[in-house]
Amino acid sequence: RRDLFWARVATVGFGIAATLGALYAAREAQRHGEGYRGILDTLVLWLGYFAGALLGLFLLGMPSRRANEWGALWGVGTASLGTLLAATLGGERPFGFRPLWLAPVALVVTYVVGDLASRLRPPPGPLQISGLVRGEPSPPDSA
Repeated sequence: RRDLFWARVATVGFGIAATLGALYAAREAQRHGEGYRGILDTLVLWLGYFAGALLGLFLLGMPSRRANEWGALWGVGTASLGTLLAATLGGERPFGFRPLWLAPVALVVTYVVGDLASRLRPPPGPLQISGLVRGEPSPPDSA
């Protein structure tokens, strides 16, 4: 009951924050006119900071029986650090790329580094991946 309450509070909070952000972006676009970087450009830029590493993490865990938390942390950490460096040091064109390319590059970095780092530790046991990895049977019901 308590968790449901806090989930609802978080949902309302995120909804209010998103609405205020959209109103702010619309006001700025109206104030600056046509040359202003629009809400879509801003959305793509911010998604590039987070979405690539998250998708890479998801893809790392789906097909691989070898992926573990060690590899996941290294993969996401490396991609996030690279994205942070690109955002702070790169200006309008981080590392010579348009910001649109941040997400796909972060995805590849997360997957490759995560896979390589996972190989440095023992793979998870069958009970840990049961029902989570494509092709693995679901755990038996213990009812």
